[in-house]
Amino acid sequence: MTAADRFVVIASSDKVVDRIGPPIPLELLAFGLSATLRALATAELRHVPLSPDGGVIADFRGPVEDPGAVATRLSGTPGVIDHGLFGPELVSDILIARGEEIEHRE
Repeated sequence: MTAADRFVVIASSDKVVDRIGPPIPLELLAFGLSATLRALATAELRHVPLSPDGGVIADFRGPVEDPGAVATRLSGTPGVIDHGLFGPELVSDILIARGEEIEHRE
């Protein structure tokens, strides 16, 4: 179940890539952080302030051959609050800003 009927991704044209790859942003619980990092194996902490909710910010640097499978793995890892991947089944529309124009993708 989702919290909204539509999920719209809005991005600038400099964010468009042919294939998703690392780094994938992560928000991690501070409690049990070393165990979470061991489970992820290829995550690196960012040296930035905690998130507004007190989460530790890191990057997943492992392979992303199948973004859906990686999203499922990250979501299922204890200590991972959230990550920067979302499955295509969630996305209703994609809007890309290209100068004065907006490109619409579905």
